Amino acid sequence: MLVAIFSLFCFKCKSNKPTITMKQHGTMVTVYQHCLNSCGENAFVWQSQPLLLGKYPAGNILLSFAILMAGASISKIFLVFRHMRLCMYSVRTYFIHQDKLLFPVVLTYWESYRLPF
Repeated sequence: MLVAIFSLFCFKCKSNKPTITMKQHGTMVTVYQHCLNSCGENAFVWQSQPLLLGKYPAGNILLSFAILMAGASISKIFLVFRHMRLCMYSVRTYFIHQDKLLFPVVLTYWESYRLPF
């Protein structure tokens, strides 16, 4: 449906039938709309979710956090996503999220919680 919406007209100059390319980054989709008219080389870019820390799609981090907090098996979650034909990042990315983002935040919160007031 995103292709149908972005194929209607150029969101910059309103000309008909721009070319559309889409890229997936885990749970995020980025749509590039290219127009050969007055827009020139500049493409209109739409992302389905914001980026955290400038490079991590918010949905990817939130999904990793939800899986970790639920104590769920990452292989079973991936199997469910595959059966539902949902976009997902790799198992390696999940463990990178844990190592670089989630564990440090959880540890910092736990240490601040343990301190006496």
